[in-house]
Amino acid sequence: MTPTVESLWGLLASRASPVVPAKTRLSEILPTLYDMVTDGLIEVHGTTIIKAAMKERKAEPRQPHEKIQGKAKMMRIYMGEDDQWKGQPLYEAIVQRLRMMEISGATVHRGILGYGAKGHTHKQSFWHLSRDLPVMIAVIDTEEKLLEAGGILATMIEDGLIVISDVEVIRFVHRQF
Repeated sequence: MTPTVESLWGLLASRASPVVPAKTRLSEILPTLYDMVTDGLIEVHGTTIIKAAMKERKAEPRQPHEKIQGKAKMMRIYMGEDDQWKGQPLYEAIVQRLRMMEISGATVHRGILGYGAKGHTHKQSFWHLSRDLPVMIAVIDTEEKLLEAGGILATMIEDGLIVISDVEVIRFVHRQF
């Protein structure tokens, strides 16, 4: 999936009308879009853009921040970089699914060296031709949300590992006046 298509997923959550460039095949995003829409309708039509313009926006002044601290859960999902799900990289499909589930955030980490249950070393070097580098997705949210997500993600992962652990969250957020 192209970076342009990935950026559209953020628009979908706000019920905006996303624009799919002509280069993007609608068949690429329609199955995921179909899964995302639980209330409403999906409308497909052609559009001719006459002019596209954006005004420069002034940066908002930095607001004081406050510290939010508390208990949460962290899910780590381990897989290989070459793992696929329905024709796209598994890590991308997982991040999209987590976003649809309104999980607070996810970060994909690409490893430089690792091995799994089968004992195969995964690394990138001149002597190792394998490009199947280790990948880990880190997710932090409530226990309830992560247990639900873990059940769904387990159906997507053929060869990998999902672990959940306790964490203490310290978050700095800007206060709204």
